[in-house]
Order: sequence, then C-alpha cells, then structure tokens
Amino acid sequence: MTQVLQKNNQTQKSYFRRRFVQNIFENRKLTIILFVLQLSGLPVASFCGQLMIKQETNNLPVTNTIPIIFTAFLLFAVACLLGIASAISMFSYLVQKSQTDTVLSLPIRSTTRFCADYLSGLLIYIVPYIVSGIISFISVAIGERNGMMTSYFYTTMPLLSFVAKAFFIGLLTMLMFYNIAVFITTCCGTIKETVTYSLVTNLAIPGIIFTTGLIIYNDLSSVDIDIEILDKLIISSPFGGVLFI
Repeated sequence: MTQVLQKNNQTQKSYFRRRFVQNIFENRKLTIILFVLQLSGLPVASFCGQLMIKQETNNLPVTNTIPIIFTAFLLFAVACLLGIASAISMFSYLVQKSQTDTVLSLPIRSTTRFCADYLSGLLIYIVPYIVSGIISFISVAIGERNGMMTSYFYTTMPLLSFVAKAFFIGLLTMLMFYNIAVFITTCCGTIKETVTYSLVTNLAIPGIIFTTGLIIYNDLSSVDIDIEILDKLIISSPFGGVLFI
C-alpha cells in the first residue's frame, strides 16, 4: 500500500512539472508582452526622476518628463490588467467548453492541476515586474552612489525609498489582482463573464471600503478622512495600490 502511494505521489509530481512547463511554453507570447510593458514602466519612470534631479542639482534647465512618467505608469497599469489574461489563459479549460473534456479527463488530481496552473500563471505575471524592479533599484542606487541625488527634492523625498515603496505596493497590487482574477475565473463559465466580474469586483472592493470609511470617520473632526481611507485602500485593494503609485 505504501509503495502504491509513493508511486502515485511521484506520478503526480511528474504531471505537475510537465503541466507547469507546458503552461509557460504555451504562454510565451504573453510573457514577452508583459516584459515589454513592465520594462517600459518602473525603470523608465525612475530614470526620468533621476534625470530631473540631476538637472536640478547641477542648476540646469529641468526637462519636463512628467508626461513620460505618466505614460510609464499607464503601461504598468495595462500590465496589471493583463493579470486577467494570465488567469484566463491558465484556466482556459474552465471557460472554453472545447477544452473542458480534454483537460479534465487527464489522470491528474484537481489539486495538482490547480497548483500547476496557478503557479505558472503567477510566474508569468510577476517575474517581468520583479525584473523591472531590480533594474530600477540598480539604476537609482548607481545614481545615488555617484552623488546625483543631492537636491532639495531628494532630501525631502528620497527617490530610492520611493521606488522601493512603489515597487512593494505594486507587487501587492498585482498579487491581489491576480488572485481575484483566478477566483473569478474558477467561478465563471465564460470569458466575457470573467473579465466583467473581475473588473466589477476590483472596483467594488475600494467602493465598499470608501463608503465604510466615510460612515466611521465622518463624525470625527480630529481625523483626516482622506488620509485614513487612502491608507486602508492601499493595503486592501488593487485599485488602492494604483492610487498610491
């Protein structure tokens, strides 16, 4: 009996590895798109911030890179939204009837299949962002070491600290968004419903938090309602994380 269980466990591990690798290979185009969007996001924004600080430090005319920074964060937002595409792609057999019978008939446990699909989708979704964050950290750290960050702007708002905080808030935002997308995908029956309910859910969460915050803090004159509610939104919903960034 023990040998049979060990053999089954080994078989399931083999299925897990094969399905995990297969998912990564089949979604390489999505991975490339995410890499392009993420590398055009945080690294570009941090570089533009360094450029403005360097020009201010050397008393040079400051180039207005705000439109570029705004575009960079817009591309990051698009990459975040592709979390829905990643979830749908990994669990496509749940929203496309043509794949349902084929995938569910495979000799693989539901837990093993779900873990392989979830982790491969998360890897495709998160790794490009982590790589872009590492590039941003290195770029800002080199600029700081070379004495570029010495202006009044930098002393009041350290760029490296801001980039680090923005990175971790962005990571938390993407994790929340992906988990919500996976949950909605496993509950819905079509791609249209998955996309619609994912967006509605991500908007409903901050809406409920905002309304509840107004009810709680409205009669407290000593409390800054905007700051209190924004602090709650940042750590509890993807939309709040986007607001911070």
